[in-house]
Amino acid sequence: PETKSATDVLPDLLLPEYVITGSEMVSFIEDRKGALDEPDSQTFTARAGRGEREQRFYDTAPTRMPLRKAALTGSEERFLLKAGYGSFATPHVQVWYGNRYQLGDITAHALYESSDGHVSHADYSRFGFDVAGGTYLPKHLHPLLASSRLQAEFHADVQEYGLFADRLDIAIPQPDFRRNLVDMNGRIDLISRRNRVLDHQLSLVFGHLDLEEELGVRDTLQLSDYEALETRVGLEGRAMIRQAPLPLDTRFALHVNELGDSDADATRPFFLETGAAATYQFSDGLWLDGDLAMYHFRGSDHASQFRLYPSLTVRYLYSDSWTFRVGYVPTVDEQTLSGFRRLNPYLMLASEIRHTDIPIRLEAGAEFDDRKSTSGRVRLSYLRSGSWARFSLLPDPVLQQWDVLYNGWSSIGEVQGDFAHSFSSRTQLQSRAVFRYSGSDELDGSIPYLPDYEFRLLLRHEFPFDLSLQTTVQLVGERSTGTDDNLSAWMLLGMQLEYRFMKQAGLFLRADNLLDQKYQLWNGYRERPFFILGGIVFRF
Repeated sequence: PETKSATDVLPDLLLPEYVITGSEMVSFIEDRKGALDEPDSQTFTARAGRGEREQRFYDTAPTRMPLRKAALTGSEERFLLKAGYGSFATPHVQVWYGNRYQLGDITAHALYESSDGHVSHADYSRFGFDVAGGTYLPKHLHPLLASSRLQAEFHADVQEYGLFADRLDIAIPQPDFRRNLVDMNGRIDLISRRNRVLDHQLSLVFGHLDLEEELGVRDTLQLSDYEALETRVGLEGRAMIRQAPLPLDTRFALHVNELGDSDADATRPFFLETGAAATYQFSDGLWLDGDLAMYHFRGSDHASQFRLYPSLTVRYLYSDSWTFRVGYVPTVDEQTLSGFRRLNPYLMLASEIRHTDIPIRLEAGAEFDDRKSTSGRVRLSYLRSGSWARFSLLPDPVLQQWDVLYNGWSSIGEVQGDFAHSFSSRTQLQSRAVFRYSGSDELDGSIPYLPDYEFRLLLRHEFPFDLSLQTTVQLVGERSTGTDDNLSAWMLLGMQLEYRFMKQAGLFLRADNLLDQKYQLWNGYRERPFFILGGIVFRF
């Protein structure tokens, strides 16, 4: 069933009386140490964490795009089990459950996958669990609470993997690194919309990361252990006053981090944001959006800082299908050790954490949606930041470790286009193209590991004889490494077939890296070659 949360009524893209929704049509060729997801998850509900701010380092996460609302109608199924076995001794099991009740809904998802790895000491295992749900409060409560929605979500990820590098065969004896981690996060929301008094939202957010690293000599002995802990708690609020001539949207967020591996001189990171936004309508098709935000923040290795940023955006509705915008939107983006770990699983545990201050950000764009079969958007942006984080490989012999550096000013110019089209009820397409220019004053060149261009295409088709096909193409351009040895561009092709021989049962076959590309995400790390996984699916 469709179990969208109440926060979905406040999307980023709006047209009159219509919402361009996001889709979870997910690529399945990502690094297995990263977030695992499957196309089937969109059958139940989008599980993207709303509490996590967008990470602006690499645009290789699963694609989220505009898609016509009629295409996201939910499902009559309540339970799905997917089990299979793949190359490199890889068992894979996933279970979904979703249901809607008279005053609420619940969704749950569990995952287990392990593998011997495509090279020695690249084995891994992973268990993931997600649960979310909510209910609506009775109408006879106080007007501020009547018919409000109380919802909660929880995500847990337990992993073990080897930190490997092909170039380590030059070292004798060979060091061996392994990592174990537990990453949990969740939130509780009290949400009220179209309230007689005012629209409001109050949220409690929390997270915990426990990372353990074992250092030893390969196949010989264990030398030492390291551990990094991060505990995050926060309170967020929002109030929207719609009755006034100038509607006002106020917000606040306070997040505090406790880093368990900090020394006596380290500081406790925190992030405080307060702000107010208002919209003034000049005419039927012209709006001015204004925002004033105050940030007070501190990382793990510097004193607290204060920023006051005004934002202005002009929106113009050209027609019922087209809208244009241009604006100046500076921000401070919150960063956490958990977020950095998702970007780079090989990150050094003692890396400094700083929030990203972006005093200059210019954006312009256009959105299109014909409310029938086609939607898309184009966005041009330019930003400049003095605290942009970049990864740097540590020297020999610790080639499995990466540090985070913040020195120098960084600039990024980007053109991004998203396109979604439904050819019919059986065939849907989504694509994204990104062209990027970057520069680092410290390196006098491009930002390391930020691709010059990216392209992704997802195509899904259901044949009339109970066979469905999803294909994905991902092209990543050349990336600078900060040295003369750049990483070359690569293209990945993947597909998934599913044949339903019964209403409740079917067979699936998934193939990743069909062209057997020898690609690298980082220096010296050989990613997984051609991979195939097959199994059975049960639906009820």
